[in-house]
Amino acid sequence: MEKKPVGTGLKALKQIEAEVVAEGREWTRRLLEERLKMIAEKSGDVSPPLDGQRIERRVRREVVLQTTVGEVRVEAWYGRRRSDGQWIYPLKEVWELGSPGDPESRVEGPLGPYHQPDRHV
Repeated sequence: MEKKPVGTGLKALKQIEAEVVAEGREWTRRLLEERLKMIAEKSGDVSPPLDGQRIERRVRREVVLQTTVGEVRVEAWYGRRRSDGQWIYPLKEVWELGSPGDPESRVEGPLGPYHQPDRHV
């Protein structure tokens, strides 16, 4: 029987534990992303909670959320709110993720948190 150096088993255990934790984190991230995508689909393009109107000149955009379990990508509506003309992601308002220029905002679109789309629906 071959002798192993002292500590080899412990190192292997730490490595295995790290791999399992990483796999669990990725499983959690995927589950979160799946659930958030379902919510995003159901929320539609209505600007809550103040006016409840559909946004104008709307387009679907990928939104990147930095979460505690990693980056999550969700497709959401982006457009101009009729009541005040601001360009918004209604979903961002539903999830209370901050406003333009808010350092606490954790949502980023392809060109930053708020931008005018180049194509309209």
